[in-house]
Amino acid sequence: MSGPPTVAEDAAPDGPRAPAGRGVVLRLYARLAWWLLRGQGAKVWILLACVALGVAGRVCVGTFMARFGEALARESRSMLGGDLELSANHPFTVEELAAVDTALPAGARRVRYVSLVTMAAANGRARPVDLRAVEPGYPLAGAVVLSAGSMTELDGPAPAVAVGADLLRQLEVAPGAHIAIGHIEARIVGTILAEPGVSPLAFGPRVLLGRAQLDAAGIAGSGSRLRHALQVVLVDPTAAEAVASALRQALKLPARDKNALDLGPNAAALTVRTSRDVQSQLAGMIDRFADFLRLVSLIALLLGGIGVASLVRGLIHDQLESIATLRVLGGTRATVLAVFLLQALGIGVVGGLVGALAGEGLQALLAMLAAGALPVTIAPGFDPGATALGVALGAAVAVLAAALPIAAIAPASPLAILRGAVPAGGARWPVLLIGLTGALACAGLAAYETHSLVLGPGAILVLALAAGLIAGGGVLLRRPLLIAGRALEALRAPFALRHGLANLGRGTHRPVAALTAIGLAALLFGTLLVYRAALLAEFDPPSRAGITSLFVIDLQDDQVDEARSLLAARGLPAVDISPLVKARLRAVGTEDAARGPARTREEERGRFMRGREQNLSWRATLGEDEHVVAGTWMEPVGTQLEASLEERFAKRIGARLGEKLRLDVQGVEVEATVTSLRRVSWTSFRPNFFILVSPLALAGAPATWVAAVPDLEPAAKQAVQADLTRAFPNVTVFDVQQMVHHILDLVERIATAVRFIALFALAAGLAVLTGMALASARARRADAALLAVLGARRGTVVAALLVEFAALGAIAAALGAALATGSGWLLVSGFFGMGHFAVPWLQLVGLVAVVAALCAVTGVLACRQVLTAKPLTVLREA
Repeated sequence: MSGPPTVAEDAAPDGPRAPAGRGVVLRLYARLAWWLLRGQGAKVWILLACVALGVAGRVCVGTFMARFGEALARESRSMLGGDLELSANHPFTVEELAAVDTALPAGARRVRYVSLVTMAAANGRARPVDLRAVEPGYPLAGAVVLSAGSMTELDGPAPAVAVGADLLRQLEVAPGAHIAIGHIEARIVGTILAEPGVSPLAFGPRVLLGRAQLDAAGIAGSGSRLRHALQVVLVDPTAAEAVASALRQALKLPARDKNALDLGPNAAALTVRTSRDVQSQLAGMIDRFADFLRLVSLIALLLGGIGVASLVRGLIHDQLESIATLRVLGGTRATVLAVFLLQALGIGVVGGLVGALAGEGLQALLAMLAAGALPVTIAPGFDPGATALGVALGAAVAVLAAALPIAAIAPASPLAILRGAVPAGGARWPVLLIGLTGALACAGLAAYETHSLVLGPGAILVLALAAGLIAGGGVLLRRPLLIAGRALEALRAPFALRHGLANLGRGTHRPVAALTAIGLAALLFGTLLVYRAALLAEFDPPSRAGITSLFVIDLQDDQVDEARSLLAARGLPAVDISPLVKARLRAVGTEDAARGPARTREEERGRFMRGREQNLSWRATLGEDEHVVAGTWMEPVGTQLEASLEERFAKRIGARLGEKLRLDVQGVEVEATVTSLRRVSWTSFRPNFFILVSPLALAGAPATWVAAVPDLEPAAKQAVQADLTRAFPNVTVFDVQQMVHHILDLVERIATAVRFIALFALAAGLAVLTGMALASARARRADAALLAVLGARRGTVVAALLVEFAALGAIAAALGAALATGSGWLLVSGFFGMGHFAVPWLQLVGLVAVVAALCAVTGVLACRQVLTAKPLTVLREA
């Protein structure tokens, strides 16, 4: 067997020996690193797996986002229905249309439509729908695909509609049947199979109606929330941005705010947007969802780092004699550091490449899981940027994780090692410095991945605290396990059970790293389970008594009393009805509401909350679902203009008690002083508002009214919904339970994608477990050989291994699940501000059982060499 390479092998053969150059030294270190890895094939493969799993998750998310961006760029024109679109909350004036004609280049084509949320009814049922009243030629770009019939039938003299498939099911009708929309009965000519611009966040199924039928339907009267739009297709689509800029100048509109979070045409008087704006808006929305996926993939990579640190520590201890020999032959501490860091770097790069290739392939599966929440179809592909970043992250995490055990061993005395003394560790400050560097790097990377100075670093801090608690719990449980083993022996329990539990208490098996990694993976899954349970407790109407049944919007002043009478006749005298006035926030204190660019998610959210259309209301007393947490409630009658803000909204817009808000109430500026902050329970679905103001502030402002109908039985709810739809064609009546189910379905799709990425974290934990089993293979072979000599059968050894690894997985998962209840509570109550918290005990127990079973199977497979080794051969080696 050849020995380790020496500098002499790379020196010049003739003449005096010169100092080795950097290239020669680097080659020497690389050869030493490779030589020291010989015979460690299984551990190297597990090291590669630890890195590859985390990188695969990150590359999967990165490539998914790149493919999504490409799909948006490819389909944004058809999604908008043209190259640009003008939209307004009023019919276009003659002057506005003239300005459009002047600004549009020759050859441009245009078509108009009107959109609104209204009601469709049939068979005694009524449902809200997203209605578009379209002109012939709609859409100019893309196509509406119907199951039967054609779009030209909508332009005939008889009312006709094309509807989304969901509406057929909700109203129990089929193509050819008639549905009521306002005052008309329209025949369903076909089901919409595909249409540009459909959002997963729509309030109801899409319905297409001929524009000529809108007035006859009687739903476009005063108070209806109509949006008038004009689609434009240019001869040269690349000129869309220039034409949009010219239109904004001609119509005296402000420049487009690139930092605004705009998910569609807002309620501003007049807006102009291009297909590129649609692309950036949707990309920004999905990117916020991807923040969580990137964070979870980073956690998986950090769990792989735990495995790297543990396995590198084991590799170093296996190579102590080689290290000591290297030092005796003249190698310095720097040589030892360089050699092992080169090992870690090589493993990180190779593992990163393997993970990147796997992630590129798996992104297609992620796209399938998220398909229901996406407006475009994502094609599989390769993204070099995501791959390069994934490999770089894998290499960085591998080097940082390996640096800790390397720094601890480098200063050890070679003579002490040769005498058989196991190094106790080196100086503390290098280890502390490396640990601090790693912690700061993780926090900075998490902030970068989530675009948040709160969410990313906060998650890493929680993860670090949880890791410490799980590791500490594992250490503290060692002695109780030994005591439990002796107690089981006294009770004459099966030998496999006693031996398996006793193995967990043996320090030579080093289970703490595996316990920590698996516990953190269980914490991640447990937190998702707790969040889902809390969400159901918060939003699911069947589980809560007294929740609002129907929510009615757009009641007019002259309809309020009639609506009260109608509901009272149905046995509902106590209905919450509140006024609503639209406004814009222009300034908070002395600062303009649109101040500064948004660099983080927090700033972006604050900018959006300041720039969105505000719903104002007033009331004499506080509602049932709110209470003042700071300041004093406003005087119902007084000369001072006061404002009461919801506490989280106030924090996001940067408003404090005593500051003045400048509001644009439909062209009239109003200034109100913030005199109180309120905490609101939004999930009651009663009329609640971010901003309440003194009645005096809104005197004379045109208002609509919103009503919340109390809990009703299904049959009574359908009857009331149909009655309101017939009596008031302009109003929209939302079934709260259907709204909630839509929200929960969307959240479940998102959670499925998050769980998919979280599987990489669990796989990384199992890889760490496999590494632990391989690191203790020598001791396990000796145990198995001794047991065989004493008469134990192979089945007994297998059973002991099953008990050991199942117990390790159960303990880790139980610790992770216990911490998940705490982290879930912080997430639900602190971050999302929900009022209901629930712990899904059965699901958490199931999580513990699944993790225990996975650990048992993984551990036994990792120890298969222990089961096949011949006892006499093992004992002779010992």
